[in-house]
Amino acid sequence: MLDMLTKECFLLSFTSPSKIIPLPPLVDIPRLDLIFNCALSSQTPPDCTVMLAVCRDKSLLYCRPDDTHWSRLPIDNFACDDGDEFDGGIVGYQGKFYATGIHFLLMPHLLHHHLPLRGATLSFRCHVPTPKDSVYRGYLVASCGDIFFVRSYLFGIPDEIVNLEIYHWNPSQDGWNTLHSIGDRTFFLGRNSSVVSSATRAGTEPNCIHILRSVNRKYKKEEKGHDKKIVCSSTEWGQWSNLCLDLVELLVPNISFIDFLHMKAACKQWRSISSRIQDSKVLPLLLTTRPGRRDSLEVFDLMSKKNYSINVSIPGPTSGDDTGASQSQILHFAKNGWVILSRGNHSFFLVNPFKNSPDHVIALPPIRSFDFKGISFFSVPESPDFVVVAIESIRSSTVVTMKTWRIGDEDWKEERFENDIPFFMASHNPVFFEGEFYCLDVSGKLGTFDPDTMEWGVFDELDPVDDQLLSTDYGYSHLMEWKGELVAFFRQCGAEDGSMSFFKLDPTQMVWSELDGLKDGIMFWGRTNVVARSPPPGEDHLCNKMFIPNFSESDGGREHGFYCLEKK
Repeated sequence: MLDMLTKECFLLSFTSPSKIIPLPPLVDIPRLDLIFNCALSSQTPPDCTVMLAVCRDKSLLYCRPDDTHWSRLPIDNFACDDGDEFDGGIVGYQGKFYATGIHFLLMPHLLHHHLPLRGATLSFRCHVPTPKDSVYRGYLVASCGDIFFVRSYLFGIPDEIVNLEIYHWNPSQDGWNTLHSIGDRTFFLGRNSSVVSSATRAGTEPNCIHILRSVNRKYKKEEKGHDKKIVCSSTEWGQWSNLCLDLVELLVPNISFIDFLHMKAACKQWRSISSRIQDSKVLPLLLTTRPGRRDSLEVFDLMSKKNYSINVSIPGPTSGDDTGASQSQILHFAKNGWVILSRGNHSFFLVNPFKNSPDHVIALPPIRSFDFKGISFFSVPESPDFVVVAIESIRSSTVVTMKTWRIGDEDWKEERFENDIPFFMASHNPVFFEGEFYCLDVSGKLGTFDPDTMEWGVFDELDPVDDQLLSTDYGYSHLMEWKGELVAFFRQCGAEDGSMSFFKLDPTQMVWSELDGLKDGIMFWGRTNVVARSPPPGEDHLCNKMFIPNFSESDGGREHGFYCLEKK
């Protein structure tokens, strides 16, 4: 599979969608209007070679899963005639590749795993020569040890298939034999791929060739008299909505989230497909608001460096205290495609900007306290365990107020807790971890809240962090989950370079252990949120960096701002 935005390539099995084998990025992506096909030397990745043939190209591209880049196998290596070029047809079978050109068939031989490929030119001989003034499209097909070549002749505008020829490769004669039947086989031929099935085992129509074009076509070779029946299938067969939803959903975890949005817009039936943002293989998307555009949110994709605008109808403030503050809009928390934002000082909304349905905006009860420190939620609104949690605290006070809200509640459920020591919430939202919400105060103390039992507690036995590393009243202290552990980081007071200190919680000893950055992860920092992710394949250079909501623009593109933890 090829991601056109990131140029990332990978092998994916639909029977095991969680298993992805990364390939080198394809720097020079073929033109979409050209025919190109891919083939594997074996069906046992990663022990295989991948080869790509592009129409009108004079070389084949190939790589192995552990390579850093794609290599080229020029047509000159095969001693072909001047002017020869590939036509995009290629198949792999029993460790060999077969690639077609305008006047030839090539068989590049695979030598050793770490050695380059070499090729031998095999003659391309057909019993029926191709007229020079004919327009045709060829399909190379491998089936049960046999190699077939299907040639369809085109005529008219828009073109129609007016004739069909089938050839079978005879390796003993280095030539093609004309066929009048494919027997108990069914061919499914597409622009960039082909599938062959046994008609008996698959329950398909035997001796039949399906060619996917702008309108589905079906062609049948008859045994008697070598007759051909050309049938144009109903256009309804080509509707996206006819695809099995279970099959479509297998693609969701393996595409970028922007592509997921495009997929949901393809047809009405696909709008019900759900996806968890964290299951996406790409890095998180940055969601921002723009002043004066209250019905629009902007999405920035770090990998493609592209900016998208999403329209969403967000109502005005629900609190009478917010009169005249309708243009004030702040993002607070995001998870699983849902976002909590506020308008004015007290009005909060739960919004899904990627869901085109009437229930994509949910008004939360107003929060009128000026002691509000953070808000978070668990799961999604459609789930029975969905809950929103908000926290209020006052500096030098021992009182903490926790609020919860669930679908159907008219107001917040509130509990006030008296601590033995002061607890002043730091500048982050509560973090859901192992069934509870964890809160970090400015001195490194850790509190935990169970929304089901409405119980709150502070780990008194947890040793505090060095006072010299703690943030000021208006500095930044954050808590996040990383690989099943809680990690806190603090911006050092008075540090001109903005350097930070990281600590990992040791739950067995109840101590904060200092970390030397996050060398195997990437961090994304927002005003009240920090998340960490593993790098995509081939993007290890992004590790130990913290990306911030800031950009630099040049030549019509955007670069994401970041802080390098190693270089400070």
